[in-house]
Order: sequence, then structure tokens, then C-alpha cells
Amino acid sequence: MPDTIIPRVKMFLSQVNEGRGEISDQLVEEFGEACKNLMRSRLQEKPRKYTIRMSGIGRPMCQQQMEKAGAERVNDSPWHPMKMLLGGMVEEAVTTIMKAAGVNVESEQEAVSLQVTPEVRVNGTLDVTIDGKVYDVKSASPYAFTNKFGPMGGFSSIVNDDPFGYVQQGYLYSEAKDMPFGGWIVVNKVDGEWAVCEPPMVDNSYRKKALSDAATNVNTITSDAPFRRCFGLIEETFYKKPTGNQYLDITCSYCPYKNTCWGNVTNAPVVKSKAKTPAYRWYVGEVKGLDEH
Repeated sequence: MPDTIIPRVKMFLSQVNEGRGEISDQLVEEFGEACKNLMRSRLQEKPRKYTIRMSGIGRPMCQQQMEKAGAERVNDSPWHPMKMLLGGMVEEAVTTIMKAAGVNVESEQEAVSLQVTPEVRVNGTLDVTIDGKVYDVKSASPYAFTNKFGPMGGFSSIVNDDPFGYVQQGYLYSEAKDMPFGGWIVVNKVDGEWAVCEPPMVDNSYRKKALSDAATNVNTITSDAPFRRCFGLIEETFYKKPTGNQYLDITCSYCPYKNTCWGNVTNAPVVKSKAKTPAYRWYVGEVKGLDEH
């Protein structure tokens, strides 16, 4: 519960600042082993084969269909493995620090399974259970920490914009454990601040929808339904006048299959932008006006 997690962690870290913090050698060793496993999984990763998992079934269906079909996957940055490694290490540190702070971590990295449809059982690995609730641990950018999980966002913000399927993931874990979903324990990976983003106390409608959506997604994947894009292109305008360009939705822009899905895509400065350092967009097709930069 956030009224126990955050205060205990803050007290422990304050004691660390004052030179009074203590962490057992056993916890340090456990963290070290977890980091070794992360190194192996992130830096020795073999080509992935699509499987239905609780952590992924809530993603956009077009992305899952691409992955299942073995479409060419392109990560935009060569630094992507490092990004994933650091995120994983932050999340492992969160669990270790909670234990050191006296938070009642009852289980961690627990394999779970749920019969999502009559034909398909879906597996997953939950992060932690605390005081009889299931929590997912996330690291977040300062923007996401504040505007997604934190004071400017919250549970409804995630429900309304959930390209990674966090809501389905959380409720699938909790249903498999027959425990309430406690929400997300989130750390700002720049300044280290913690927050707990909870669902409302009465969340039955969210639970039912998440489980229903997961079943629909499982049926779509297993039935080999025809491919359908979940997002359309955005017509670019400048002072309400069309530029003649089209660009990708924000979710599509992060998708590793956008090249296969859309064909000719170009990451270029925003056309007509007057900013000294213009933002970039993923344009589709010929980019008109690009030579103005």
C-alpha cells in the first residue's frame, strides 16, 4: 500500500543520506545475481519468437501481428539494448530497496498462469506482491513520471493511453494470483523519486474490461485474423494549412515494425518549424518542404 511503501522507502533512503542506512549482504548478493541475469538476457538476447505473454498481449494488435508473422524488426537507436538494461537494473534496485526498507515484499519475479480463453492459457512473470496485492514495477522518464503515473496523470491517464498494455498486464497478473491489483510502483530514472499509481478502490469495471480485452486479443492472434493497422496517418498542417505531408501517430513512431508496415518512412525535422532546434517526426512518403531546413 502506498501509505506504507513510500514512507518506508523515504525513511530508509534518508538514513542512507545521513550515513545510517543498512542493507544486508544477502540483499546485495541477490541484487548482483539479478543484474547478472539481466546482462545475460539483454546482451546475449537471441532473435525473439513471438509467444503470447501477459506482459505483451495488451500492445496494439497490429504490432503483435507483425511480430508473430516474423516481420523485420528495426530498433531506431543502437543504444536500445542499453536503455532496456538500465531500466531493468532500476527495477531490480526498487525491489531490493523495498526489502531493505522493511516493505512487506511477499513474492517477486513469480511465474503465473491464467486461462484467458477456453482454448488458451497465458503465462507471465509478475514483479512483486506486497501486503496481499500485486504490483508492477516501472522506471519512467521525468515526463512520464509526472504526466503519466504521477500528479498530472494517474490511473485514468494510463487507461486512456496504454500502448504498452500495462492495464491488461496488471489485471492478468492479479487475476492469476487471485489478489487485488495494487498498481504501479514507479521510479523517475533521472532524479530517483518514487510514486505509487493506484487503481480506484472500486475497480471491477476496469478489471472486467482488461480481462475481456485480453481474451479478444488472444482470439485475434490465435485465429490469424487479417492484418489491420490500429492507427492511421496524421495530415500535417502549418497555421491550419496542409503541408501535403503525412506522419505517424506517436504510438506508430515507437513501433519497431513501422518500416515494414508503412514502407517509405523518414525521420526528419518538423517541416516549417521555426524552432532553433526543431522536433523530429516520422514522415511517410515524400517529405515536401524538407529542403527548407
